[in-house]
Amino acid sequence: MKTKMFFVLLVLLCAAFIASAETRKYQAIEIQQFDVKQGVKFPDDYLTSLNNDLQTQLQKLNTFNVRLSDGSQTSDQNTMRIIGQITEYEPGSKTARALFGMLAGSTKVKAHIQVVDAVNGSVLFEDDVDGKVTYWSPDQDSKGATEGLAKEVAKKIKKRFA
Repeated sequence: MKTKMFFVLLVLLCAAFIASAETRKYQAIEIQQFDVKQGVKFPDDYLTSLNNDLQTQLQKLNTFNVRLSDGSQTSDQNTMRIIGQITEYEPGSKTARALFGMLAGSTKVKAHIQVVDAVNGSVLFEDDVDGKVTYWSPDQDSKGATEGLAKEVAKKIKKRFA
């Protein structure tokens, strides 16, 4: 009986190790500039902020070499690419947040992301993510929603691949 239990445990550990090795084969992440769904009025400077926020949040994981993709470089086998599309955007109002408190004037941004193998394009993971600014702070503007979205992306990447 002990031999069977030991064998089952050994098989499970081997399976976990193999699965872990497969998800850890990626050592780099490229961030491709997000697209904006037709009809969504998402400011261009927010796209720049989103790229920078994504890069910062992913670097904080201390797991991957993170770079912004300009589309000209070729990727190696150990690279995954984040592709996204902004699907919804509500600009909110900093003034309304200051005057009326939480949830009044909230800024919201939603996106659909895909994490793909940078060489062959196969989809490794996809999900919907969002970012919000719901409170007033003197130094917090509506661009904070891009940071919230970036934090959620990093959390999902960490859970899935780190």
